[in-house]
Amino acid sequence: MAIWPNLSHTCCSGRRWTVCRSAAKWKGATVIATASTSNIDFVKSLGADQVIDYTMTAFEDVIKEVDLIVDSVGGETENRSWALLKKGGILVSLTQAPSQENAQKHGVTAKFNTKFPTYPNLQTLTELIADGTIKAAIDSIFPLNQANKALEKSEARYGRGRILLRIN
Repeated sequence: MAIWPNLSHTCCSGRRWTVCRSAAKWKGATVIATASTSNIDFVKSLGADQVIDYTMTAFEDVIKEVDLIVDSVGGETENRSWALLKKGGILVSLTQAPSQENAQKHGVTAKFNTKFPTYPNLQTLTELIADGTIKAAIDSIFPLNQANKALEKSEARYGRGRILLRIN
């Protein structure tokens, strides 16, 4: 698992980021996150060094010269992120294939994360979660017969952590 010294996340209170942020901290990265006002304390509790309230401040007015941006929003958020990367930095998008034209223009690498984790990756993450090094936030747990409600909650895109199904 490679983590760069200065990592910026966009939309950091979402379910996709709880483990990623903690893993970055475990590897010694400085983590800059964005979150809405109501999620700032939650994101700080997950280990972000700096949290920008995107409802009050444009993240590009605060973030400068980061090594890696992991974008879970795409669109305009991605467009605003390019200039924040150091030369040679990397933008990883989780929502769409990022613009290779913009990457070339800014002297950075753009990647679309479509890979599944390997068994050794999952084993390492499991150990780090079990010993408390990485915090895995759980938003809610639904019984299997309420999978439709879990899906509805997931599609609403406003969770704080994982949505789990309990199989009895």
